[in-house]
Amino acid sequence: MPTLPLLTLENCHKSFQHVELLRGVSLSIGEGERVGLLGRNGSGKSTLVRILAGLEQPDSGKRSARRDLALGYLEQNPALDPAQSAAAVVRAGFPGRERIQSDLDRVHRQLEHASDDEMERLLSRQGKLEQELDAAGGHDIEHRVESTLHALGLPDIGRPCGELSGGERRRVALARLLLTSPDLLLLDEPTNHLDAFVTDWLEDWFLDHRVPLLLVTHDRYFLDRIVDRIVELDRGELVSYAGGYDDYLQARAARLE
Repeated sequence: MPTLPLLTLENCHKSFQHVELLRGVSLSIGEGERVGLLGRNGSGKSTLVRILAGLEQPDSGKRSARRDLALGYLEQNPALDPAQSAAAVVRAGFPGRERIQSDLDRVHRQLEHASDDEMERLLSRQGKLEQELDAAGGHDIEHRVESTLHALGLPDIGRPCGELSGGERRRVALARLLLTSPDLLLLDEPTNHLDAFVTDWLEDWFLDHRVPLLLVTHDRYFLDRIVDRIVELDRGELVSYAGGYDDYLQARAARLE
């Protein structure tokens, strides 16, 4: 049964300095789908992902997304506030959480001295705030932020992002994406600068959390474990193959033959 589309490109063209990167590209990512994007260096993969993310416009063609789609995008060089700590940047992925927690603390104090008439109103308010807090990361967000950053190889979560290397800043941005649970992830080389232990942890995270995604990576083993479809950007056009990397190699060889 076909899945409902989350994000779609239709007949998109894109040129850069008179080089045609995309020639009438069409792509649809559905609910539950996990897509690997392959292509030679310089073929336009990152440009395609930026168009999918809505950060770059095609010269022609159409991009459409499901209404209210929460989209998470990991770019190769994420822009983070250099003065903020790694933990603060990840926490900032939950907007409004501090306000909700403050309101909830105020309601708790009021409940201690509430009359019978006030009690019902305050309990209703408390329930609504608890729901908002769950949507903004829950009560254990500090533990989750710390454990996720540690798992991604960042033990010193209080260091300012301005002191981190490019690879470390990418890990901070990746941690923020994983914790904020978007409806669809677009990941440009997520395994770059990760050692084998961290890559294994990330693979397990994706296997445990069935979030739809499109990822660009050269890690064939990562692709084989994570994706169920591969699209190859070849001379400006997309060719789709069902399965993981090994399935792609066999189907591609047969197509070229």
